[in-house]
Amino acid sequence: MDASEALDAGVLGTDDKGPMSSSGPEPVLTIRELYRRLTTAVRTAFPTECWVAGEIRSLKRASSGHVYIDLVDPGGGRRGADALLQVACWQGRWPSIRRALDQAGVSLEEGMVVKMRGEISIYDARSTLTFSMTEVDVEALLGRLALERKRVLSALAAEGLLDRNKKLPVPIVPLKVGLIASPGTEGMRDFLGQLQMSAFGFQVALAPSVVQGRDAPASLVAALARLAHRDCDVVVIVRGGGSRGDLSAFDDESVARAVANARSPVWVGIGHTGDRSVVDETANAAFITPTECGHALVERVSGYRRHVAQNALALAGRSRSEVDSLDMHLRASSRWLTTLAQGELDRHGHALAARAGDVREGSRRGLDSAAAVLAQSAARTAHASRAVPLAARLELVRRAGHLASLPRQRLDVFEREAAGRRRLLAAYDYRRQLARGYSVLRDESGRVVTSTGSVAPGGTVVNEVTDGTIRSRVLKPAGAEKPPEGDPHAVARGHQDRDDHEGQNVRRERRE
Repeated sequence: MDASEALDAGVLGTDDKGPMSSSGPEPVLTIRELYRRLTTAVRTAFPTECWVAGEIRSLKRASSGHVYIDLVDPGGGRRGADALLQVACWQGRWPSIRRALDQAGVSLEEGMVVKMRGEISIYDARSTLTFSMTEVDVEALLGRLALERKRVLSALAAEGLLDRNKKLPVPIVPLKVGLIASPGTEGMRDFLGQLQMSAFGFQVALAPSVVQGRDAPASLVAALARLAHRDCDVVVIVRGGGSRGDLSAFDDESVARAVANARSPVWVGIGHTGDRSVVDETANAAFITPTECGHALVERVSGYRRHVAQNALALAGRSRSEVDSLDMHLRASSRWLTTLAQGELDRHGHALAARAGDVREGSRRGLDSAAAVLAQSAARTAHASRAVPLAARLELVRRAGHLASLPRQRLDVFEREAAGRRRLLAAYDYRRQLARGYSVLRDESGRVVTSTGSVAPGGTVVNEVTDGTIRSRVLKPAGAEKPPEGDPHAVARGHQDRDDHEGQNVRRERRE
């Protein structure tokens, strides 16, 4: 027999050792009766469901499908303690609430201030007051998140932190990559897959981090601090897709500040298709997926390689053009110099032949004159020898011998002069130029070709080289080319100066 049955049967009377009052003994309640009255009082005070607001201190999902939440009002209890309300969402109700949260892109997380609707009940088996949640005010939750996001962005903008990391220059070839990700996740595999397929020499330094949940903000900040001591060209933060609530760590103010103050450019690849996170706004560059982030990094290196290849091809083309131009100019200069040298050789050859004739004629006249003088001197000597003493005759013989040697001396002078002229002529011999790689182009009649207009298509020309000739057929004469800049008679003047020098040597020998 329980206490209520005993009370009903009169075993426990209201006057058995019960408290007494001026109006008589007070009734003694059983525990069940007490809870019955409390339940009645609660239902009278809260006949329908009510709304309650508070901060989520803890959230647990049981294997049975029920969700248990401790909702607190910080400082709202006695003596400044936190007022606590135990909230339960039964497995039949939780799926509809979860769908509403997913559609809004949020989730319930510890530390959130939420407003929820439910029914208050007394659970007598544990002597607890339970709030059975039936609805969450998603709109209010979104509004608070939006206000917090706006506050963080305004604070960062006022401190000049929104653009600080964006102003850091990204190296032309960013091969040293600091990676912040949760190891083994799909987002990390997608990012690294892009780098591996590129075949570039990326060097990745991994800083593992939690990217979801209550500990994610502190873990992300710590990972950024570890990579600050590494020589990274760029730091990359990646995370796969998820609900807005799953990505709440990237709206955290501490993470945003750590990204803005990072020493290296920070790229983020967070899998989302909705609004940009606060970290997206403070990062150097933001991409909608880890795959896109990896592709952008590879494309930057590929772009530099294409730029170098294009410049190399352009430089090679310009070099070939310059070489071809210089070759054409050299060939034109060679033809012009060959023609000029041949003309100078011909001119000096004619002049030398004329001078050689003059020398031979002058030598003959000198010899004839000397012979006549010698004959006259000999006759006079013979006539005078009969009348002069012996000493005088000896002097005459000596003088006659001297006079006889004069023609030979003069002839030697003329021969040395002729030898000098021959050496000068040999110096201008065009065949010496052939030995240096030049050639003389002649037409079929043997005349030197000095212009493209001197030959016609289909005609035959002969190239004279050092060891023979080469016959060629003209296909298409090229346009005439200008002689190299400078004085076209410079070579001729050089030849004339050499000729004058040789002439001075001959005249000097003649005087001697």
